[in-house]
Amino acid sequence: MQKYLSKFFVKKRSEKQENQHTNEPIQKKLQTKKAFLWVLCCLSFVGIMNWGKISIGENQEVVYFREYFPHLLEKGKDSLSLVLLSLIFTILLSGFFTSLSFLHLWLAKKPRIFFPLFGIVKLLGLLPGFLSSIPLFITGIFLIRILHLDTVNEKNLIYGVFCLALFNLNYMVKRTTQKIDLAYQTPHVLYAHSLGLPEFTIFRYYIMPSIVKDHFTILRELLPHLTIESVIIEYTFGYSALIRSMIHAILYQSWVYFILIFVALLLFLSFFNIMFQFIEETFHG
Repeated sequence: MQKYLSKFFVKKRSEKQENQHTNEPIQKKLQTKKAFLWVLCCLSFVGIMNWGKISIGENQEVVYFREYFPHLLEKGKDSLSLVLLSLIFTILLSGFFTSLSFLHLWLAKKPRIFFPLFGIVKLLGLLPGFLSSIPLFITGIFLIRILHLDTVNEKNLIYGVFCLALFNLNYMVKRTTQKIDLAYQTPHVLYAHSLGLPEFTIFRYYIMPSIVKDHFTILRELLPHLTIESVIIEYTFGYSALIRSMIHAILYQSWVYFILIFVALLLFLSFFNIMFQFIEETFHG
């Protein structure tokens, strides 16, 4: 009987999703247009980098854009490594601390024999809020002093990733736990509980898709913040990447290089925005 109810409820849910997403073809067309526009912009940028030139200065000295390409590529790789590794590490830490919050709720319902473990888990659950409240440069300086890091000859990428992940950890943990709480309060999940469906079935078919979708929403929102925050890491650890190069281009009035970096950053952020939005639509509902 329980298996029949489970299949019946999954079928009803699928029918409900079909009725709710009648505008899905329109959304797919918009996503396709965005992707096509991004490809055109990317090809235009590559073409400008290869064949573009400009005359600057009183002597009208000709500067070819392709001269900036090796430096732009190197700094772009460094920025990409810093930002994407920070995202991945933030997700891993968020998963760990979110699991601790569930363990905390489970231990709260158990006898007092688990009280010591309950206290440890509760204390660990406070760490994300504390760690994320510390400014980035203070965390970086602390690591430099404690670990005696070389900020002149070494990039210290891992330590920069660690600082960025800790700074944004609390936001992701809170968003994840709130999303899980809201998902368990939705009518279809409450109805599934009333039918007596197994907890694993409910979590797999109703909670997990919602969590995955929201995680990509968080990543889409977090990526621009991480890109801007990375400049603090670059200056703290002596890690020369794209944002720091853009600031130097402003200081030395190298406007051509500044514009090229700015366009490259826009293409980078728009690519991941389109990709994460596409994945969100895949897990929609």
